[in-house]
Amino acid sequence: MPTPAAYVLVAALLTAPLQELGVAKITAHLFVFYFAMLSAITPPVAVGVAVASRIANSGFLVSAKQALRIGAAGFLIPFALVANDSLVTWTLTGTPIAAFCVFIGVVALTAVTIGFDGRHVLQLPHRLVYLALALGSMYGSVLSQFVGGGIATTVQLATAVLALLGLSLAHIDRLPSAVTPRAEVGDR
Repeated sequence: MPTPAAYVLVAALLTAPLQELGVAKITAHLFVFYFAMLSAITPPVAVGVAVASRIANSGFLVSAKQALRIGAAGFLIPFALVANDSLVTWTLTGTPIAAFCVFIGVVALTAVTIGFDGRHVLQLPHRLVYLALALGSMYGSVLSQFVGGGIATTVQLATAVLALLGLSLAHIDRLPSAVTPRAEVGDR
């Protein structure tokens, strides 16, 4: 099903319930549009995966599994749009901070799902740390309901900076030996 058709179908069914939950109208439409776009790599549609599997001369399920691994972070981005309202409604300070944090969170989450940080194969402890940092940087703004907006933004920004620092240091092989992943690229 093409993206516009998928969007019309999903928008007719889901935007009103999302708005009843308190999501802004434009954010609800972006939420469902984003998932309509992801229908190209998810069953039962998965047209993009079918084409890619033919080009790669591989099985459909093998290609679908890889597409889901690579695109897994994409499934959480629409929720980040809902959690970080300033990504949709512009504010002078909130939008750049939220965009930076969500971008770093998506990069860290991609490292978690793929299991590779650019230089090392990540083992479970490293994946868990990157997962916590990714979720904190993408959804830290939700804490504003409990601890206040300033503290929530500080937590969100701090987790994003820690994730960026960890990924950057791992990429240039400057992580301390106690936290450096042991497996190298050749060990995959």
